[in-house]
Amino acid sequence: MTFHRYDHFVGKTGTDRARDTFDETLGTDFRGSWRQTLTSLGDQAVIHDPAKLPPNPVNRIGALILQANVVVHITYEGALPPGPAAHEVERLARQAMSEIGPSFHHRLLGLVQV
Repeated sequence: MTFHRYDHFVGKTGTDRARDTFDETLGTDFRGSWRQTLTSLGDQAVIHDPAKLPPNPVNRIGALILQANVVVHITYEGALPPGPAAHEVERLARQAMSEIGPSFHHRLLGLVQV
């Protein structure tokens, strides 16, 4: 699991930089039909669609979440079948996002996006 918090840099807000990273990762790791949306999680969130992944000895399921200027990427690699692995990744994603407080997203009590 990785958390990246982006700050203002060279004319871009941290939120813009986080969105750029999120969009770039969507295009490489979460292509088209291989993903499904996670609802009620961050500004935008996706997970690999377990129905599209054939069972393998080692299954890989990932989730990507954007919340303001923060990008969270969770990856599971293990022996769980795709459905249970996706359920576990979603549980971890929801838990991780509940741990991020407003001060982690914004400066000045949320009045200024970074």
